[in-house]
Amino acid sequence: MPLRVAGALILVGIVILVTNPSWGLIPSFLLIVIGVVFGIMTLLGKGAAPRGSGMGPTKACPGCRSRNPMSATACRRCDYQYAQP
Repeated sequence: MPLRVAGALILVGIVILVTNPSWGLIPSFLLIVIGVVFGIMTLLGKGAAPRGSGMGPTKACPGCRSRNPMSATACRRCDYQYAQP
């Protein structure tokens, strides 16, 4: 989906440039540059929303329902003590 948005921005910029080269020069170049940058960031994965918190597998706290790492012995939010395995 993000690559389609980048492609659409580039395409709209080209259409504006072709149909109105004198008045549409600056807006078309801006749309093309924004589309290219957005596409590159999407391909590199820097513009996308994070898929997770980066802490790996988690478990839910029975006290407050917050997510904690599987290795946690106590909840970070409510200090619930997990049973030792």
